[in-house]
Order: sequence, then C-alpha cells, then structure tokens
Amino acid sequence: EVLEKKGIKFDSPEGQRIQADIDFLGEELMRLYRDRDHNAAMQQNRYRLYQIGFTFLAMFAAVLGSFQSLALASYPRLMPLVALFETVVALGAVYLATISGREPPLPLWLRDRRRAEQMRREYFRFMLNLAPYDVMDVIKRQQTLSTRVADINRGDFPEEPGIW
Repeated sequence: EVLEKKGIKFDSPEGQRIQADIDFLGEELMRLYRDRDHNAAMQQNRYRLYQIGFTFLAMFAAVLGSFQSLALASYPRLMPLVALFETVVALGAVYLATISGREPPLPLWLRDRRRAEQMRREYFRFMLNLAPYDVMDVIKRQQTLSTRVADINRGDFPEEPGIW
C-alpha cells in the first residue's frame, strides 16, 4: 500500500526489488532483531524494577529509622516491633541484592539494545542500498547482510563502511 501511494507499482522492477528485499529481511533479520529487542526490553524492565525496589526499601528503612528514634524516648515498648520491621526490610534488601547480582540486568540490557540497534541500522542500509550493499548483485547483497547480521548477533560488530 505504501509503495503504491508513492507511485511504485509492484509489477515495476523497483517495486519487485523492494518487495523481495522486504521478504528477505523478514526471513533473515527480523527474527533476530525482534529477539534482541524483546530481550533488551525485558532486561530494561528488570533493571528498573530492581532500582525501584532498592529505592522503596531505602525509603522504608529511613522511615522506620525515624520512627525508631522517636519511639525510643516516647514508646520504648515498641522498640522490639520496630526492630523486627527493620530486620524484615534489611532481609528484603539482601534478597533483592542477591537476585539482582546473579545476572546483572544493566550490562545485558545495554548489550542487547546495542545489538538490536545495530541490526536496525543494517535493515535501513540494506533497504536504501547504502554501503556496503550499494555495489553488489542480489545474491552477494543477501549473503553480506546474512553475514553481518550473524556477526552482530554474536557480538562481533562489522567494520563500518565509510560515508565518503
């Protein structure tokens, strides 16, 4: 539809090339891109959840500490109960630190986000026939894209083609 609105017919050579590129990208790149993008979003949410959890526990510990200092003079009988709550908050912080330290979400989030964004770049380079895809035949373009996307997915970022 978008191509037809721009005046490109699917029976024209340009329209057929664009449709073939879109089909190839759907098979070769989009599956890996969606996976990396989803993993990055999941790790981002984990990171934010841990940060909110630590902030909430710190705030709750500060409120309990303030209440404990006030209760020491006025209501000394409440001290064991306040100390119990402080212990529960401390155990919650230890638990959160333990589960967040096993597999820290921030480096995983940044790793997956970088790979997803690099794949997005390759998508647009391929569609716009930019370097390194500009001087190749169809098969070589597709092989180059497949190789570059596989390298990106493994964490080996291909050399950037020069702009000039």
